[in-house]
Amino acid sequence: MAASENKALVAAQMFNQGDYEGAHALAQTLLREDPDNADALFVVATCSAKADEFGTAIPLLKRAAELKPTQPEIWNNLGMAYAGVDRHEDGLKAFQRAHKMRPNSPVYLANIGQSYLGLGKSQTAIEWCDRALQHDPLMKGATITRGFALLGQGKWSDGWPGYGAGLGGKFRLQQDYGVPVWNGEKD
Repeated sequence: MAASENKALVAAQMFNQGDYEGAHALAQTLLREDPDNADALFVVATCSAKADEFGTAIPLLKRAAELKPTQPEIWNNLGMAYAGVDRHEDGLKAFQRAHKMRPNSPVYLANIGQSYLGLGKSQTAIEWCDRALQHDPLMKGATITRGFALLGQGKWSDGWPGYGAGLGGKFRLQQDYGVPVWNGEKD
């Protein structure tokens, strides 16, 4: 294994352990040595996306995908970055590329469902999320997306559990309004 591949692996491990600053710094060092190091581009882009800097992540991931077009993780993260800037059509295309390489990945199936939800195609979103849940019945992302799609169809009792699964997360902070949580009862 080349020294740069080893450093890229270390940077990826640092990211996975939550040391985003360290991962970013090490990957930047690699990019100074080789601006076309796809693994380092991937790490820097993933750190950027983690910080909600999707506009920075997209071109880095696009370049990484040009350099390593057979890496589904790159395509998946590119899809997530596109979703972060509401470019759901572009995100769908990226997720589909990842899905072609790993057709049974529940993550990629659920992300395709998320794209369809963003495009306003709730029934198609549900179908993709159902496929993801067949592979991983506890997959939170598929459950949440499916719930929102059902709510969008007016299927309240079926959709609320999925909505509830997302409460307390990054995008659905739990709020205390001083009243009991509604459990579907009348009035």
